Formats: sequence, structure tokens, C-alpha cells
Amino acid sequence: MVEGRLSRRPQGRVIAVMVVWNGRRFLERAVSSVLAELGEEDDLLVVDNGSTDGSGEFLRERFPQAAILATGENLGGAGGFSAGMRAALRDEGCRQVWLLDNDIEAEPGALSALREALDADAGVAAVGSQLCLYDDPERVQELGSRYSPWLGALRQVHHGEPRLAPDSPPRAVDYLPACSLLVRRDALERAGLFREEFFVFYDDVEWSLRIRAQGGVIKAAPGSVVRHCYGGGKETVPWREYYRKRNRCACLSLFPPRLGGRLALLIYLMHVNSLARFFRLQGDETLSGVYERALEDYLARRFGRRDDLPEVSETGLPPLLLDAGSIRIDSSLSPGDAQAARARLQSAGHAGRAGQGGSGETIVVGERYRWRIARQGRLVRYRCGGRWWEISSPRREYLLVLVRRLVSLLTATPAAMAQWRKTRRQSWPSPPTVGADG
Repeated sequence: MVEGRLSRRPQGRVIAVMVVWNGRRFLERAVSSVLAELGEEDDLLVVDNGSTDGSGEFLRERFPQAAILATGENLGGAGGFSAGMRAALRDEGCRQVWLLDNDIEAEPGALSALREALDADAGVAAVGSQLCLYDDPERVQELGSRYSPWLGALRQVHHGEPRLAPDSPPRAVDYLPACSLLVRRDALERAGLFREEFFVFYDDVEWSLRIRAQGGVIKAAPGSVVRHCYGGGKETVPWREYYRKRNRCACLSLFPPRLGGRLALLIYLMHVNSLARFFRLQGDETLSGVYERALEDYLARRFGRRDDLPEVSETGLPPLLLDAGSIRIDSSLSPGDAQAARARLQSAGHAGRAGQGGSGETIVVGERYRWRIARQGRLVRYRCGGRWWEISSPRREYLLVLVRRLVSLLTATPAAMAQWRKTRRQSWPSPPTVGADG
């Protein structure tokens, strides 16, 4: 039972639920800033999600006023938040729950702005913060997201733009990340908790869409500012790719977009099947296998945490980079991979810069680069998990990649069609309710 793992029962009109997994380096700023926002009638519950970095010990010593729920294992964001929400709502006086990641810092007035937005409109089920970048707080990560009507893709509102003025009115969105959102008790009791089988990624997306499907309104309030160590810019690694692909398929099954309907799932199945085939042709068996596993588990309804996902061992810098006088990071790398490649270059004594340059540079590229780059020669591919691959014939490789992508898409189509037809016969369990024991 969850109660047996609690240091004490949380009690408060607003109970903040922060999920922590090996987030020790963030906790001083995160917990201090949240406690500063809570009033005398409020409380903080920290869910220690099986941390192994001393987070639990630090919390008990530094913040004895916080209630701590030690899960004893990593339940993922979905399981951690659900356990915390159950514990919070056992207090009959709790009217609102403030969900928070541990890699945040709440600016002054963050909670009061959320409460004002909820109190102003009884039809609003939940309100989220204006999320700004942790180390660049004048730049917005997102102000909630839209669920595109055709493909069901998430479109972050105001992403990358300057932060909005605090007097900007709240605006309706389709999705609020659990980095910082305030939800009414009655909305939780109607909609239920996060689907714990998602483990990580798309758990809060599915939950937001569930609230919207029940007629609830969710908004983002620019007056509430929370700084967040944004995960969208993280490096491509197998476990992230697995959960993102598997759970997005599930989300599209549960909530087909308004215009695209079930065709959106078919298109996404084609995309993931194509990725699996393309990376196999590229010689990357790890990523190819991860995409295949995501599809297999989605179709078989095998969800939850997977402890047998592959890890990738880094390789050293190839001679072409070791001897390079000037190295450029190409835009064909994702922001997260570009940052990771740059960090590895810097640790080896190379600066690695972005932007345009002359023909004397060595260029680090992704799987698909531009023809203009191919003509400059001296290319090195950066791959998932810190692996490097010298490209001996860039123009030939460019054409091969185009062919491999076309072949991958063509061969993926019949497989995706068969998988899509299979999903018509499958049903989903009900989401967990507030009263269920964890």
C-alpha cells in the first residue's frame, strides 16, 4: 500500500506533488522555490521514485517539512505522479493538486497565478505554467501544446520565443506537460490518473486529451513562470526512442486527431516501420531493433517499464576529427545530438561550432545531410549514443541514403497496413481511478 511508504500523510488545500528520480542536483532550487509558493494551508509531497543518487536522504535532511513518498522502485513519471495524486487526494480537504517535475524552479507568484486562472473560470479543469528554459529564463520552452488535427503531432505554443508578459491572458491548449500544472480535485476524480503502463513520455499527453474528451478545458497561464531543464533537446538514445514511439502509437489509438482520425495512426505506423528499415540499411542494428521492439510491444499491448532495452557504447573520435583544424556541427543533427556531439568534441580538446564555413572544415553530420554539404567533403557522421562514422564518399553516401529512405518507405507500407488493421480489433483497459490502491 502507498500509505505504508509515506513519511506522513500530506494535508492541504493545495498539495504540490513533485516526482524525483535521481534529481539530486536540482532539488535545492526546486524544492525551495515550491515551498516559497505554498501557503500555510498547503503542503508538499515529494515522490522519491527509487532514486539511487541520495535524493531521498537529502530531502529528509534538508526539507523535513515535506512529506515523502518512497516508492522503492522507478515507476516512471506516470507511476510516480499517479502514486502521488492518490496519496494527496486521500486528504478530503485537498481541492487542487500541483504537479511538478524535479528539474524546475518556480518563480515568485507561479502558484498564485495558476490558482487565479482556475478560480476565474469554473469550467477550467487544469492550468499550466509558462515554461521557460532553466538557464535562459527569458526564452520560452512552451506555453502548453496543440494536438494537430490531422496527424496528432504536438505543436508547442510559443516555443523558442521571448517570454510573455505576466499580464497576458491565459489561453486554451490541448496539452499541458506535468512540469507544472494545477488541476482541480473533481477533474481528477472524473478523468482518473495517468496511465501507469506508459511509464514515461505521452502519459501527460494522454491524460490531457482524456480531460479534453470529457469536455474539460485546460489552459496555460503566462503569469505563472516556471523554469524547466528542457528534455526536448536531449540526445537520441535507444530507451527514449522506444518509449516515445510505443506510447505515441498508443496515444493515437486512444485519441485519434479530429480530422485525421485513424489515418493518423496508419501514417505514424508507416513512419516507425520506415525508420526501422532505414536504420537497418544504414547498419545501425541498435536503433533499428528499438523501433521494431516499440512496434511489437505496442501491437501486443506490452507496456510498462522495459529493463532489457539496449545501451550503446561510445566510440572514440576518428582520425579525421583528431587531425581536424576546424570542425563544424551541421544542422542535419537534432539539437540534442548537436549539443552532445559538441560536448564530446570539447572534452577531446575541439571546440566544434555551428554555422557556415569554408571548404577547409571537417563537418559533423546526421544521417541525412544536404547535397551542398556532401560536395564539401571530409564528413563524419555522429550517431546515437556517441558513435562516430567517417564518410569516405559523401556524395555517393548522400545518394545511397536517398535510395535507402525510399526503399524503407515502400517496404514499410504493407507492414504498417497490416498492423493498422490489427489495431481495429484491440481494446484498451480503463485508466486508473483516484480511489484505486497503488
